[in-house]
Amino acid sequence: MSGKWNDLPFSVLSVPVEDGHRRTVVRFVCSTCEAKEEYGVGTKVIPEMIVKQATRNGWRVSLNSTKATCPKCVRERKKSAPGESPKTLLLAPKPMENPAPMATTPTPFTRPVQMTAPKPPMAAPPTQGTPKPTVIEPLGVKDRIRVRGFIMEHFDEERGCWKKGWNDTKVAIEATVEVQHVTEMREAAFGPIRTTEEAELARDNIAKLKQQMQDQITLLVSDTDLKIGNLRTLMNTRIAEIEKLLASVEKAA
Repeated sequence: MSGKWNDLPFSVLSVPVEDGHRRTVVRFVCSTCEAKEEYGVGTKVIPEMIVKQATRNGWRVSLNSTKATCPKCVRERKKSAPGESPKTLLLAPKPMENPAPMATTPTPFTRPVQMTAPKPPMAAPPTQGTPKPTVIEPLGVKDRIRVRGFIMEHFDEERGCWKKGWNDTKVAIEATVEVQHVTEMREAAFGPIRTTEEAELARDNIAKLKQQMQDQITLLVSDTDLKIGNLRTLMNTRIAEIEKLLASVEKAA
C-alpha cells in the first residue's frame, strides 16, 4: 500500500477473498517473536481506532513507535520482572564531640541499630456484596478468524447493518465468544450500525403500500373513464331520438 503508513506500528495490506474480490486489512508483527495478527478495516483506515482495538486485544502498541509487542510477549515480560525487596537502614552511633580520657575499664562495644522500612498497610478486604470486575480475555487467532468469517458473510456493508436474522449476539453465540468481541471487530471493519433490520422492513412495507395506493388510483381512473364513456354514448342516443321525433312533428304540421 501507500508509504504514508510506514511510521505506524502496523502495515496496511490488500488481500484476496473467496469471491475473487480484495479487501483491506492491517497486520501487526511482534518485534520480539514475530507473531502476526490481522484486522479487517473496511474501506477506511483510522490509525487511532486500529491501535485502540489492538490494545484491547493485549498488544502493546503506540502511534509514536513502529514497534509492536504481542500479548504473549507482554505477559512473559511481566512475569520475568524482578520483585523489589524491602530496604534496610543501618544507623551507626554518633561520635562524641569531646571524647573523655580513656578509662582503664574497656568501653563495651555497641552494635549498630538495624531498622527496617515499614511495610505498606494492607488493603482493606472488599465489602460483602461488592461485584468483582469482569475481565474479558482477548480472542485467540482461531476465534478471531471464525468471528471474522461470520461478519464477512452476514453483514451488509452497503446498508451498514446485519442481514436478516443476524446480529452481534447471534454471531457471539455461533462463534462461542463474548458479544463485546463481535461488536469491536465489526466496528473496526465496517464502523457503527447505520440502520436495523426493523427499519429496513418498515421501509419496504411503506414502499409496497405506496405502490398499492398508486394501483388503486389507476384502477379508479380507468373505471371512471369507462363509466363516463358509456354515459356519453347513452346521452347521444337519446338526443338522436329526440331530434328524430321533432322532425316527424314538424313534417306533420
